[in-house]
Amino acid sequence: MNSARERQYGKIQAEIDAFHVARYKWASARVRGQRVLDCACGVGYGSKLLTEEHEGLSVVGWDISADAIEWANRYFHCSRTTYGVRDMLRLGLPNDSTFSTIVSLESLEHVVSPAIVLVGFARMLADGGNLLVSLPVFPTVQVNRFHKFEVQNAEQAGEYFRSCGFKVVETEVQHLKSGPFGLFNLEPNVQAEIY
Repeated sequence: MNSARERQYGKIQAEIDAFHVARYKWASARVRGQRVLDCACGVGYGSKLLTEEHEGLSVVGWDISADAIEWANRYFHCSRTTYGVRDMLRLGLPNDSTFSTIVSLESLEHVVSPAIVLVGFARMLADGGNLLVSLPVFPTVQVNRFHKFEVQNAEQAGEYFRSCGFKVVETEVQHLKSGPFGLFNLEPNVQAEIY
């Protein structure tokens, strides 16, 4: 891992840290439908993994880094992946229900107000769609200069997601040396007024 940029770089999946790949495998088992957004896809290894594990699945991978997207196109492109530069704080138009699943792993902790991103995700999910996210579920802002948002534990993360108009379908915790990471399967709560 390049700690200066906090991004995984590898030319093949085997060069990516195993726990990052494990999160994408967790997400892969929960994908719905045929059109997936991998938001904050980094260098694209996860987007490609999703297409390899699901016949007919197409994945759009967005990242704010032009360098990461260039890397994705060079090393992790396939006929069912499309990569582009996009800021997750500026997602979609109202009611742009385009994706059956949105995957956003290790991304929300990088923005001051993830609620803005979550509202964008809700608008981009098709009916019956789901959102798959991961984030540290321990304090990180003081020790990681790239982190702007933190939760103390998985329960607090679940409360935050509910306050942003999602229901928590499933929670898992991945225990690492650095601390626990929460994996959350979320659905928009149609009763919530988040738009």
